[in-house]
Amino acid sequence: MEVETLGHAGMLIRDDAGAPVLFTDPWITGSCYWRSWWLQHYPDEAQLEELTRVAFCFVTHEHPDHFHTASIRRLGRGIHYLCPDLPQEHIAAYLAQQGYAASVVPAFEWRTIHPGIRILSIPMFNDDSLLLVDTPSAVLINLNDAKPWASQLRRLDRLLDAAAPGKTRILLSSYSPASVVNSFVRNSTRVGLREKADYVRYVGRNCELLNADCYMPFASQVIFKRSDSAWANDFRVSMEDLAAHWSASRTRLLPPFTRLDLRDLSHSFVAPEQYRHDEEPLLEKVRAQEALDAVARFDDADIERLEQKLRHARWLLAALFPRGIDFAFGDTSFHYSPWSSRCARTVNSVRGDITLHVPAQAFREALEYGHVGDLGTTMFTIITLHGRLHPRRVYLFFMVMSLNDYGHTRTFRNWFKWARHAIAIHRWQVPVLPPPR
Repeated sequence: MEVETLGHAGMLIRDDAGAPVLFTDPWITGSCYWRSWWLQHYPDEAQLEELTRVAFCFVTHEHPDHFHTASIRRLGRGIHYLCPDLPQEHIAAYLAQQGYAASVVPAFEWRTIHPGIRILSIPMFNDDSLLLVDTPSAVLINLNDAKPWASQLRRLDRLLDAAAPGKTRILLSSYSPASVVNSFVRNSTRVGLREKADYVRYVGRNCELLNADCYMPFASQVIFKRSDSAWANDFRVSMEDLAAHWSASRTRLLPPFTRLDLRDLSHSFVAPEQYRHDEEPLLEKVRAQEALDAVARFDDADIERLEQKLRHARWLLAALFPRGIDFAFGDTSFHYSPWSSRCARTVNSVRGDITLHVPAQAFREALEYGHVGDLGTTMFTIITLHGRLHPRRVYLFFMVMSLNDYGHTRTFRNWFKWARHAIAIHRWQVPVLPPPR
């Protein structure tokens, strides 16, 4: 059997005959986050054709770089989509409405999807999930963007000792910034919270906690193309950075876009000079999106949506940002007061504790479709800090917005359901593998 990394967070499992069985988190074409994120290396036509023949595709969470609807349309309807059991389940429900075969995988239950291949889904409290894939000779641990606690990974290590003793362990996880961590500015100076080496050390620590034999770089193969997000390319963690700061001595570091034989761990990979990335067609689409942003304007309906979006958390926002939040959309700006829960237009003035600089069209669509939390991932959102306010308060702001995006704070019933789910899944239980069928 083989595992190959494709696209961004695509993990492709082939059986002993070379037939594609399982693919994960399909982003294999186009872009994400309002033309900001583009793939570093796009699959060729032969790979795309092979992916249309895969039996199952598992989507770990709803972020568009993992649940990419354009890529799903490209793959076609011959695939059965699998999704984690989350408290407000949107992925399988959406796919079923669109005519795709889709089902929810119960948490912490091994499910056989092919002779010799079993999967186990571990949902997280933040609407993400982990995926374990058991094969005859190896266990694949797909963390994607999830950030489990060290205590949870130690427990998973012990559970895998019992559930799959003696098997090779392959870890796949993201390794590069995908948040507002480098988007803060104070007094015209960028405020950084982490260095590149911090991300590498974090991955290395996880490898050590899980006693991983191999690490496959994953979920970080992107390039930022918009004129207002290209700055973030300087902060990307590269293969050179991984190699320079790698500290997990017992774990073999593999290159991105690797094809690994799970029996003998031999591998091949795509060299950087062979990456498929046609620049000019991409830039045409970027320019078209930026043209939309240039002419977009906030109207009264948008302001009402913004007030409604923030109203559910107004008292928490008052504690985080007592002077309020300024929003800057090109030449238009607003001030939101959590005390009155109202927005007022402003002209070149600073009244809040922070100013969020966001393209108008992106913000309008985020409000319309209920994905305001995604604006913290785009790399074009810039946050100006006023006074001595700590950036972590802004992280909490985006977390609160994401909870509302997913519906957890829209009603008390939803909130109770989410809280109960978060408590129930906190103590991981990985059952011993049943005998192969």
